[in-house]
Amino acid sequence: MPALTGPSGKGIASQHVVRSYIVPKWAKNVDKVKQFLLDLVGAAHSAVYNLGAVRFPLLPHTGAASALPGWLQSDPFKSNPSNKLALLADSAKWTTNVGYPGAANAAEGEIFNTNILPTMMASAAQGKATPKQAVASAASQCEAIYSKWRAKGLV
Repeated sequence: MPALTGPSGKGIASQHVVRSYIVPKWAKNVDKVKQFLLDLVGAAHSAVYNLGAVRFPLLPHTGAASALPGWLQSDPFKSNPSNKLALLADSAKWTTNVGYPGAANAAEGEIFNTNILPTMMASAAQGKATPKQAVASAASQCEAIYSKWRAKGLV
């Protein structure tokens, strides 16, 4: 199940907004699904603008990167300073998709959907736990989730 990613094989979005699109083997309208995905990429500029640039296009090599025409250097949505997003210009080089180098799996999905990692960071940042305690707690939760999905044969 391949994920749509950037030219480096890496996605350029935060873990909670990375989208992976697949065409199941049992799909009956494969040509229509493929056309939809092409149209989705083609609408990247409009989608990115109308979402306030909170979702970046993941396929810059297809021309979808034109959805960010200078926006990272001068945010049209009035960031202060206006270039605060400029550091994201080369993010395809230093980010990756969930599951890299393969596709994401059920365990990773549950870990992200239950906010274990943000909770770990917040717990340490707010002084509710030491960083070591926060990491240990998150690791324990992640191990339990992986064990559950391994038992089901899905990891």
